[in-house]
Amino acid sequence: MEGASPKLSVFTASDDSVDGACPLHPPLFAALGGRSPSRHFVGEIRVVSLTPELAAQKKRLTVMAVINVVCVVIALASIVVHFQFALDWALFVFGGALLVGFATQIWFIAGFRRKGV
Repeated sequence: MEGASPKLSVFTASDDSVDGACPLHPPLFAALGGRSPSRHFVGEIRVVSLTPELAAQKKRLTVMAVINVVCVVIALASIVVHFQFALDWALFVFGGALLVGFATQIWFIAGFRRKGV
């Protein structure tokens, strides 16, 4: 069996593939006629309006991301101050920044438990 190469994939490149790549799993895209979504939606623009619940979650995600970035900067600065200048109070700032960052993530996840989200 030296001449036969083992098949690693069930699919091969065909007319339905995009840029010669293997097509996506046909049963997953049965609603699209078994074709990849990139081929089906070429040139089509869909405008989707967010529901109020999704808009609120998007805002919560942005707020969480900003707070977490600020907490990371504060935590890094405080740990550098602690080790560089041997200031013990910087460890409390470091711990507080970590707690606030984690609490913000919990606040974001708790938003999913609200009705309709």
